[in-house]
Amino acid sequence: MVPVCPRCRLRFEREDGAWLGGIVINMAVTQTLVIVFLVLGLVLTWPEVPVARLIIFNAVALSVFALWFQPFSKTIWVAIDLWLRSSSAEDRADVERRSG
Repeated sequence: MVPVCPRCRLRFEREDGAWLGGIVINMAVTQTLVIVFLVLGLVLTWPEVPVARLIIFNAVALSVFALWFQPFSKTIWVAIDLWLRSSSAEDRADVERRSG
């Protein structure tokens, strides 16, 4: 991701550790999908559940999903952060000093 929004010049990492929220969002969505895929796999293959194949499929598919979803989870976290704590002059002033 770019460090600054090209349209409004907002810094995406507004404080140290700002991406922790994005990581938590990514983990929550991925873990929810783990549960959904496991339950769906159990329901569709009952009574002879191929446990090893189900686990391998989930591990591979959800690892790829977590890597793909990471930029989106960071963006979602920036939106939540802006909703909870609106942008201040400092968030943009720092960018102006660096670029000007």
